[in-house]
Amino acid sequence: MELLRVGTMAATSHPGLRLGRILLATDFSPAAQAALRHAARLARVSGAQLHVAHVIEDRLWKICPELTLLRRIDATRRLDQTLASPECAGIRVQPVLRHGGVVPQVVRIAEQNGVDLIVTGTRGHHGLRHLLLGSAAEKLAQCAPCSVLTVGPSARTAPDGEAVFRNIVLATGLNPGAAAGIAFALSFAQRHGAKLWVAHSLRPGDDATRSDAVDAWMKKIVPDQPGVERVLEIGSVEQVTLTLAERESADLVMLAPGLGSLLPQMVRQVSCPVMIVRYAIPMIRPKWLGATTPALSS
Repeated sequence: MELLRVGTMAATSHPGLRLGRILLATDFSPAAQAALRHAARLARVSGAQLHVAHVIEDRLWKICPELTLLRRIDATRRLDQTLASPECAGIRVQPVLRHGGVVPQVVRIAEQNGVDLIVTGTRGHHGLRHLLLGSAAEKLAQCAPCSVLTVGPSARTAPDGEAVFRNIVLATGLNPGAAAGIAFALSFAQRHGAKLWVAHSLRPGDDATRSDAVDAWMKKIVPDQPGVERVLEIGSVEQVTLTLAERESADLVMLAPGLGSLLPQMVRQVSCPVMIVRYAIPMIRPKWLGATTPALSS
């Protein structure tokens, strides 16, 4: 079987790779607080501005305008508390309050502010159904104009004074987004001084010819350099990635473009954040994304 051909891409000179602006989507829950710690820590080490955004669902306005007003007052108070929290000390923070659909508004905020990374969190151990943004989170991971970092319920935060990321595992596959995903991960790991494992899986029935071909492809696209390891193991993509992340005590799991469907399982099982890599991949805007409610405040 002929392997899908993907072009190589240099691991340097990625405009926008530096995290200049980070967007935290929050509902003020304990899960959102955990995501805040990761977002603020990244903003601090990157010198980035942190946008903390809360979206009040537009259906509340239709059902009960008075309730919407109360929610708006409460959200404003909670945003002020977030800005004054220890997590945000010493970093630039911009509060954002919007009305409308959660995903369209978060995407709009990201586009309007040139956001480099969106951060969100999860409430429970049962996958995307319990993401802090509800069922909207999966759509966000699919259509965001930048990479999305999801902080699961078991994700740990590195103590102050330690590197944010020391070990990064990238799950990749033979698809048109592989080169961009690997190049992004290489640059990201280098910027944070982290070791990177680039993982690819083989099906149990794959013969030696395919194994040799995949190995040759990985050697071509993943450079031989200190701090970078190629991993080629038999099993499903999720099995190989989860085993590697546990074995190497990963601080971050990255999913290359085309592997976003693995997000629920990864978030549920790994003890670190999971990043959907979307850099350099053209975004196909779904029809539903264009139908947004105008923001009442920004």
